[in-house]
Amino acid sequence: MALTPYLSEFHGKNYRSRVPLTIGLLYSVGNIALPLLAWLILPLNIKLSLFGGLEFHAWNLFLLLCALPAVTSGVLFMFMPETPKYLMTKGNNEQALEVFRKIYKFNTRQPKESYPVRKLRDEKQIYQKKHGFKEAWKQISPLFCRKYAFKLILVCSLQLFLMMWYGLVIAVNTLRLWLPEIFQVMNDYEYYNNETATFCKMLRNIQPSPDSVTETCHVNFDNASVYINSIIVAVVTIAGYVAAAFVINRIGKKKMLCCLGLASGVCVASIYFAPSSSVALLLICVHLMCSCVCIDIVVTIVVDLFPTSLRASALSLTLMSGRIGSVSGQIIFPFLLQAGCAPPFFTLGGIIIEIISCLFQVALYSQYSYQILT
Repeated sequence: MALTPYLSEFHGKNYRSRVPLTIGLLYSVGNIALPLLAWLILPLNIKLSLFGGLEFHAWNLFLLLCALPAVTSGVLFMFMPETPKYLMTKGNNEQALEVFRKIYKFNTRQPKESYPVRKLRDEKQIYQKKHGFKEAWKQISPLFCRKYAFKLILVCSLQLFLMMWYGLVIAVNTLRLWLPEIFQVMNDYEYYNNETATFCKMLRNIQPSPDSVTETCHVNFDNASVYINSIIVAVVTIAGYVAAAFVINRIGKKKMLCCLGLASGVCVASIYFAPSSSVALLLICVHLMCSCVCIDIVVTIVVDLFPTSLRASALSLTLMSGRIGSVSGQIIFPFLLQAGCAPPFFTLGGIIIEIISCLFQVALYSQYSYQILT
């Protein structure tokens, strides 16, 4: 949660809106690497006995390799400097100036001594040396004052609805649980029936009827399309992030949120009518791309709306709302699947959520200055 405000505060306002999009792009690159890594490792027949009883399988190796980037980045961040804006709000102008000099040296390849700025203006110091819950409340209580409370409620609600619907229809966190399963169902149907069908007909395989259960178990080991489909989704999402990074300052955040939210809602409703697995994959890709970009644009809005001293707390509350939406989506999605194919993808609730999202966007941007809008 702290990564986005941390990186954003190293950039000026002309480039700040692109930081969350760049982070999202890198996440999508990781979503390409994961299926490739799984495709390479999981089929391996690895069975090692360690420490006299602990068994090590291919999936253990996969999880170990997935954990290495997080551990490595955590160690590297120990050597990163604090942001100048944060240091200035605490009154450490000399330390902030030293960070500026290091950035100047890195960007221009010139010596730090040639940095033209010699003194920084004093920022208001809002932090005091206190401890425990009092200090924590003192830091976040300004978020609930009249100036910021309405904006915080709007961005949290917007993130909640986006992540909830996003979670209901193959989204950020729910994606890890449901998208591979749905791709596997599509793959199994085409494998056993030697034909494609409508998306809803294939989706019925998630809940096989008692009549379809046989004594003989035939396992489909040809799962290449499952990995390939996951890679395609990630590639399309990367393309969306790249395009958004180039046009966000020209089009504006308001128009992008409304257009992408509308496109996402249309794709959600259209999945129900998908005549084949290819069309279903296309609609899923577009929906996922639009929703990913929308969520990161909301993060960009939070970075612009709140001052440095409140930015991390506001972003944490916003992302917490998004996670609540994701958990709600994961809980509701199985019940909707039990009700049939239509409820998850073509319910009135989904359309209402998309409309509410657009209304929140309009209300939110009415609070914005012209500079932030453009």
